[in-house]
Amino acid sequence: MIDVSVSFYEIIRSGLVHQDKVYRITVFGAVFGLFEHILLLKSAESPEFLKTMISAMIELMKDTSGRKDRLTEEFLFRNFLDLFEQHPELPLNFLVEPIILVLNERVKDQRKNLTNAAKPGTLSSEELNFLICISKHPRLP
Repeated sequence: MIDVSVSFYEIIRSGLVHQDKVYRITVFGAVFGLFEHILLLKSAESPEFLKTMISAMIELMKDTSGRKDRLTEEFLFRNFLDLFEQHPELPLNFLVEPIILVLNERVKDQRKNLTNAAKPGTLSSEELNFLICISKHPRLP
């Protein structure tokens, strides 16, 4: 029998390390599809899979190797928003705090690297949209 959790982790890992953006987006698209299926089966492993998906996104966002991939990040933001809209019962705490911490660090780094100190750090439109949509989620106080 195949251990689904090991396969799930391997798929996500391959998406993170692969150099081709199209491959990465394809892998993460398959991961979201697999996760949807796991949710429909009401698997006890779904919280662990969700944590793994979020960890992969955070790892991608923190990547300092010069392989910044905004396209994949935007794809992940959009898919997480869709996932939480379709499944409002999912716990947001796994997602919100790590994302905010990474975005905060990103803005701080941008500010440090600016030659003109009057310019603030910025977030992408997809990052802002994600934060706005999540802030309206019914499970947030």
